[in-house]
Amino acid sequence: MKNEERAVKTEEALVAIANQSNTVKLNLDSLTQGMATMIQEQVVIAVKERVTVTVQEQKSTIVPEKVPTVMQEQVTAIMQDQMSKLLTVTSPSISYADTTPTPPGSQPGGLRTLSM
Repeated sequence: MKNEERAVKTEEALVAIANQSNTVKLNLDSLTQGMATMIQEQVVIAVKERVTVTVQEQKSTIVPEKVPTVMQEQVTAIMQDQMSKLLTVTSPSISYADTTPTPPGSQPGGLRTLSM
């Protein structure tokens, strides 16, 4: 009977770990989306600032008919520059070893926690 009880407790612990892993993944996904939104907003702000400065510097040298084309070229160049500087945010993947059952009575190791 003891082995069956251990098996049930082990299975319950594995279910709890799987639930925690899913919760952590959902939290990381949400955090990743939030960070992507914040980065995008910062890029827009930086682009607007650089475009404004560039326009002010070149205001006297641009022919009025060419302003839309020049502006588009500058905005495109600035956006490409800013986007190339961003780091790609990736969610860590959980390995099989992170979720492998542990012997009864042992303490699981390598669990990740998320605090906000």
